[in-house]
Amino acid sequence: MGILRPLVLALVTVALSTAPGSAITAEQIQECARAAHDWLKSQQYTEEDVGKVIEYKDRSGQKATYEVKPEDVGAFPMSYKSDVTYYCLPNLHTYVVMDTLLTAVEVGYPVDKDMVLKALQYMWNVKGKYQRKEDPNGEWAYWARIKDGKEIPSAGLTAKFALPFFRARQAGIVPDDKWNEYKPFLEKVINWLREGPNLQKEDKGYCWIDYPDRPGGAHGITDVTSYCLRMLLAAGTSPDDELILKVVEWFLNNQDEKGNFYTDPRDTGCPYPLYTTGHCRAMIALCDWLEAVQRAGKEDELKDLVERVKNALKKAIDYLLSLRDPETGMWGRGSLSEYPPDYGSTASALVALLRCAKLGLIDPNHEAIVKALEVLHGQYLEAKRLRLPFYWYFIRSVWSPELRYRSQTLATSYALAAFALAEKLGVGKGVVKKRKIFPVTPAVVALALAASLLTRRR
Repeated sequence: MGILRPLVLALVTVALSTAPGSAITAEQIQECARAAHDWLKSQQYTEEDVGKVIEYKDRSGQKATYEVKPEDVGAFPMSYKSDVTYYCLPNLHTYVVMDTLLTAVEVGYPVDKDMVLKALQYMWNVKGKYQRKEDPNGEWAYWARIKDGKEIPSAGLTAKFALPFFRARQAGIVPDDKWNEYKPFLEKVINWLREGPNLQKEDKGYCWIDYPDRPGGAHGITDVTSYCLRMLLAAGTSPDDELILKVVEWFLNNQDEKGNFYTDPRDTGCPYPLYTTGHCRAMIALCDWLEAVQRAGKEDELKDLVERVKNALKKAIDYLLSLRDPETGMWGRGSLSEYPPDYGSTASALVALLRCAKLGLIDPNHEAIVKALEVLHGQYLEAKRLRLPFYWYFIRSVWSPELRYRSQTLATSYALAAFALAEKLGVGKGVVKKRKIFPVTPAVVALALAASLLTRRR
C-alpha cells in the first residue's frame, strides 16, 4: 500500500489539474517561427525545379501545364508547390514573402540568406506581364506593366519590388558585387518616385497613384503609398525630407475618426480591396518613419509631428482591435459580416500590432496579441495532426471565392514575421507550458476516492 498511495495521488493530481489562464509560451512561439521559416524555404522554386512540368487547373478550371524556367528560380507560389490550382505557379507576390522575411531578419531572426538572395534575383529578372524597365531619358527606372506592347510604369509594383533590395542590403545580406549590379538601376527608381508623374501633390499631402488609368492599382492608393514611403526610407531618405513629411501628412489627413487609414475612394473603389491588410500596411509605413526618426536622432526636432503620428497609430490600433472577432480572437480581410476570420489576416494584423509594440504604443502581451498567437499556434498543431501540406492560409478570397483555402505562402510569411517579432519582444517568457489535461473517467474518480480513503487512514 505504501507504493500504491503515492501512485494513486499522482494520477489524481494529473487528472484533476487545471492550467492557469491560457497563454502561449516562448517555446511555442519559437517552434512556430521555425516551422514557418522551414516551410517557406521548402516552397521556394530552386534550380532543381527548372524543367519540371507542373500540371494544374487554370482560372477557367481547365487542365493546363507549365514548365518551370530558369528565371523562375527564387520565386514563391501564392499557395504551395504541390497545389493543383494556378496559384501553385511562380508568382509576383514573392514581394510579400520578401517583406515579411526581412521583417524577421531586422529583429534578429536567423533567416536563410540564400533564400533571400534567390528571391531578389527572381524579382530582378522577372519577365512577362511585368518587367524591369528604364525610361528613355535615362534618369528614371521602374517596374512596368506591359499591355498591348506599351510599358505602363507601376508605382506600387516598383516600390514593392525595390524595397527588399534596400532592406536586404542594410541587413548585410546583399554582397558588394551584387549591390554594384543593382545600385545604378535602384538609384534611378528613387529619382522616378521623387520626380515621376505617379507622384501626386494633393491638398492633404503627397501620395502615389499606381497607374494613370487605374490610380489605386489592384489594392488601393493607401497600399501603393505605404510601400513608396517605406522604400524611400529604406533607401536612406531622411525622415525630415520635405517629400517624406508631405507623405506623412497625407496619411494623417486620410485617417478617419474611427482610426482607419484605408479610407480614400481610390482604396475602396479598387478591384481587390484589402481592408484589414491595407490599414495594417499604413500602420507599418508610419512605424518605419518613426524608427527612421529615432535612427536619425531627430526626435526633438520633429517632436510635434512624432507626437501626432504616435497618436494616430494609437487610434489605428484601437480601430484594428475593433475589427477583431471577439469569439475567435481572429481577423478577416475586412468587415466580419462580409469576410470570415482567417489565419492570414490574423497574422497580418499581428505584424502591425507588434511593430507598434516595438515602439511602445501597445503592450506586446496585450490580450488580443497573445490570443491571436495562440490561435496561430493551435492551427499549426491541427495542421500537423491532419498532415496538411500547409499550416496557415487565407480564406474565401475575393479573387476566387470558390476556393476555401488559398494564399498559404503569403499567410505563412506573415506568421513568420509575427512570431519573430513576438519572440524579439519577449512574448511568452516565463509562461510555463500547460500540462495535458486528461478526461476524468469513472476509473479515475474511483482512484481519487481510494486516495482519499488512504490519506484519511493515515
